[in-house]
Amino acid sequence: MARKAAVVFDFDNTIANTFHIVFSHTRRFLQERGYPTINEADVRAQGMRETIQELRIPFWKLPYYVWRIKKEMKEDMKSAHVYAGLLPVLKKLQKKYSIGIVTSNRADVASHVLGMSVAFVRESSLFGKHKILKKLSRTYSFVYVGDEVRDVEACKKAGVPCIAVTWGYNTKEALEQAKPAVLVDTPKDILEAVRATL
Repeated sequence: MARKAAVVFDFDNTIANTFHIVFSHTRRFLQERGYPTINEADVRAQGMRETIQELRIPFWKLPYYVWRIKKEMKEDMKSAHVYAGLLPVLKKLQKKYSIGIVTSNRADVASHVLGMSVAFVRESSLFGKHKILKKLSRTYSFVYVGDEVRDVEACKKAGVPCIAVTWGYNTKEALEQAKPAVLVDTPKDILEAVRATL
């Protein structure tokens, strides 16, 4: 059976501007547990893994920390907004492709903020996105659109092309070093990037 063509998106800081919600909750949570104060510019300039290593957060504690932070910021997340110009792009893509979301955020939050129906929304762990992408590749032939170095890394592990956007979590320089298939600066650039990649 032929695989369906799809464009799969990350949610946080790719579709919706959630950076300052996540950053403020995470900084407070970590400070309460005695970790050094995190700096926004430093966080944006490096990958999530590097930030965690610099803070010396044991990886075995991450699932609990992520669960607690998600729980604490759930209500604030509902006030997040989709980036300007992105909804028309999603609707245009939807005429030709299945649209999905794979996110380390909560699926109900992503669906609420997006406000339009998509083929699927899947949750993944912080560093387990590649496993979800591999499973999806059995059903879909797709490109993934994300904003982080770890999105690019997950796509490489899963054998999926990655379009990286420069308006999200990581800086353009950090993303360039990660070497995505395509790097885009505006939502409308995604349309051409998808045509060139799928």
